[in-house]
Order: sequence, then C-alpha cells, then structure tokens
Amino acid sequence: MFERYRLEPQPDGSYTLTLHLSRSLEEFARELGDDEKGEQTGLQKAVRRLAETRFPGLRITTAKVMLGTMLLTSLAVGGGGPAQAVDAAYSDIGTSYARQQIQELADRGVLAGSADGLFHPAAPMTRNEFAVLLARMTGLGPTPSGGKTYGDVADWAQGYVNAVVSRGYMSGLDPEHFGGSEVITREEMATVFVRALGLENLARVYNAQPTFDDGEKIAAYARPYVGFAQQIGFLQGSPNHDGTFSFDGKRPAERQEAALLAHKFHTDHDLYLEVGQDLAAVNAPRLHVRSPYITPRNEHEYLVEGTGKRGEFVTVTLTDGQTAVRATTDIALDGTFQLQLSAGGLRDGEAVILASYQDPEANRTRSASLAVRKDTQALPATLVPPKNITALNQLNYIVEGKAEPGAALHAFVTDGYNRTAHAEAKVDAQGNFTVAVDTRNLADGPVRVFVNAADAAGNLFLGAGTAVQVEKSTERPVSGENAPLYRIWGGDGVQELQH
Repeated sequence: MFERYRLEPQPDGSYTLTLHLSRSLEEFARELGDDEKGEQTGLQKAVRRLAETRFPGLRITTAKVMLGTMLLTSLAVGGGGPAQAVDAAYSDIGTSYARQQIQELADRGVLAGSADGLFHPAAPMTRNEFAVLLARMTGLGPTPSGGKTYGDVADWAQGYVNAVVSRGYMSGLDPEHFGGSEVITREEMATVFVRALGLENLARVYNAQPTFDDGEKIAAYARPYVGFAQQIGFLQGSPNHDGTFSFDGKRPAERQEAALLAHKFHTDHDLYLEVGQDLAAVNAPRLHVRSPYITPRNEHEYLVEGTGKRGEFVTVTLTDGQTAVRATTDIALDGTFQLQLSAGGLRDGEAVILASYQDPEANRTRSASLAVRKDTQALPATLVPPKNITALNQLNYIVEGKAEPGAALHAFVTDGYNRTAHAEAKVDAQGNFTVAVDTRNLADGPVRVFVNAADAAGNLFLGAGTAVQVEKSTERPVSGENAPLYRIWGGDGVQELQH
C-alpha cells in the first residue's frame, strides 16, 4: 500500500509519519471500501499497523498520507497529549547537536555508550564500534565466524564484525587484520553507509564527484560514494564562512556524526534508495568505463557500464568513425547496466561510446556519449647520442631523447659486471625527456645506455635491444705521479700496470 515513508520529530518528543501511496487513488478506494467512513477506518488501521511494527519504540501521534505531492488526509495515530519526559540515555549528550538522534537510537537498542556510562559524542568512533552500530542498524545479529576471525577485534564486537564483513559492508585491512581499535574516517564511513543503503554499484557507475571545497582531498576510491551520498542529500558537510561546504574526509568520524547518519539511515532508508534510483533515471543515461584506454589486454572484452531508467533497454555503440560495434542490454533494477564490446576491428586512436534508449514516459530518446582511446602499442623511444662518462659528469650523467608524450620513462646504464644505474622521468607534452643518472657505482670501461617507456595506456617499449655503448673513464691521464700503478682495461677486466 505504501511505497515510502518519512519520520519528522516534533518539539514535544513525538513524531509525525508521512506516508506515500504506491497506487492510484481509485485503486486505493476500492481496496479500503465503498464509502468515506470505510476508507478512513481501513486507512487508519493500515497506518497504525505500520507504525506499531516498523517503529515500536517511537511515539507517533500524527500520520499524513500523500498521493504524489497531494495530501490526501491527516490522521491521529496515538494520544494527542504532551509526550512524557524521558531521561536522557547519557548525561554528556546535552550539548551535542545529535542528542535527539543519539537518544532515539539508544532507546531502540541500536547505539551503545562506553563502559563509564557516558556516550562521549565528540570522541572518534572505532571500527569495532562502527561495525556493531552498522550491524544493529541493518538488523544483523552476531554471526559465527565460520572458522575465520580477525585477531585484532574485541570479543564483544567479533560477531558483529563477522556479520558486516560477510554482507560486504566493511572489509578488513588485510586478510588477517580488521583494525578494530583504529578509528574510522569520514570518507570510510560514507562509503560504508552507501553500501549498506544498497547503492554501492549505482554510486560507483554513476560516478558523481563531490562538490565540497575539499573534494579533491577525498581518497579516489571514496569520491564516487561521497559524491553520490551528497547528491541524494545523505551528506551535507560543514558550512564555511564563504558559503561553501567542506567534508574533511580524512578526519576521524566523531561518535555523534556516526549517530546522526545512522539515524538518517534508519529513518529514511527507503527514501534515500528511491532518490538514488530517481537520480540515475533523471540524468540518464550516464556512461562509465573502468579504463579510458582500449589496449591489447581488454580490446576483445572492453567493459562499458552506465546508469539509466530501470527496466528499459539501452543500445551501446563503440566507433572510431569508420568501424562500429554495438550491443543491447537491459537496465537492471538498481539502475545500472553493463556489457562488453569487442574492439579488435577498430583502429588505434580516438573512439567514442554512444548509449541511447527510448524513454516512453518522456516520449523521446535519451542518449549520452563518452570519448575513449584505442592504444595498442607504445611508440619507440630514441636516444640523443650520449656522451662518455667522466669524473666530471658521473654523478649527473644526462640521458635524453624522444618518446611518446606522457609516457613514464626509465633510463638504465649498465657496466660489464652486471651493475646498473637507474633513474626515472616523465616524457613532456612535446615528446622530449631528459634524465640525470648517478653512475658512480659503475666500473670504468664500456657501458650500455638504454631506456624503457610505459605509455598512459600501459603499453611498454623495451629498449635493451637498442642500447648505445659509451665509455666510462674516471681516471686521470697517465703522468709521472700515477704511472707506477695505473689501472687499465683488459679482456679479464681491471688489471694493474706496473713498471
């Protein structure tokens, strides 16, 4: 009967429950009765039943029933008198901006304080504590380990950690460590909440970038999740004096911050889920690729993802301007689609992905495009004829030449004793590179100079086969002072000439 709901706290401690019908007014009337009294009675029973089963610990006094944006009726659900005063669960939350949310979560048994009987709202929340909160908030009980436990998780948290890890909401730092006593950061917490909302895949593919003024400081893995949570209204950030908002993703999450988001999650879970799916449908389609390069490793199974209106069919085309490949798939219930295209017949160079589907409600075709590049081989690197190595230049021996613009370049100088000197550089936009190599560890005599390069697509040029030979000679010329004992090069390596 109801497709979503929203709880609104009132000053007296009670709540107003707003419910949205999932069907037309005519269907609703037929279901409840033929007369107005029958409709009101049936509706009030349905509302009371939902309030009692879904929110057993809350005092809901009023319910508003909506059909779209139209208010159908407002019903009295509970007693209309002032709510009875309730002692605060913790004596130290009086000045917390989240004191009401902390109180409600404590009343529901979702949130727990510390061993000293206090909540410590401004204290950082540990991963142990957050795992317990998350498990209780999502209705997960302690789960047996099944033979796998983390050695750094407190006994009281182990079952809850097992539960949230098995659901994929959280993960260990490595196979042996969960980091239970470590704090959880704000960007980590946001990512976990998006997963628990069931929006992980949609957020990743939608790939919304956060608009906070410090958005670039958020870890790359977390940006799509923080950005999506921001767009659906789950995250707001902290206001600055200039009207912008900051997120401070690397900062440890405070216990009151976690409580505030947990309350939003618990109260409006279905609303955020729907808003996220509506966002994908309204701004559809959107395209996403895990790599902007088509290379020998992926050209026969090039993965294209995107978002759109669930239930519709989307056609995706990949073209280099002359040759095109296309495929059709359906948009899944979570608002995402995924398919693989074979790009083996396309030329190296710029390519475009096109996605389109027919939106019957809007009576128009929705489309999107994304530029990618096919790059199946690195351009060869060439050296400017290098100079010999002397005592004057051996510390900063210059290797220069040309290679593919933007490539990561590695310069090597090796001697006859398998000793190697190495340095790295970035090829500039004009295809030039200059790198200084410290060759002091190499023996005097013939040495080989060559470079390897890896372009932006990951293609490699290996230059050992085109190495250039030069001489290293750091000894002073023979004179009366050093003639009695002077090193020379021979077939067996360094020899000493005495006279």
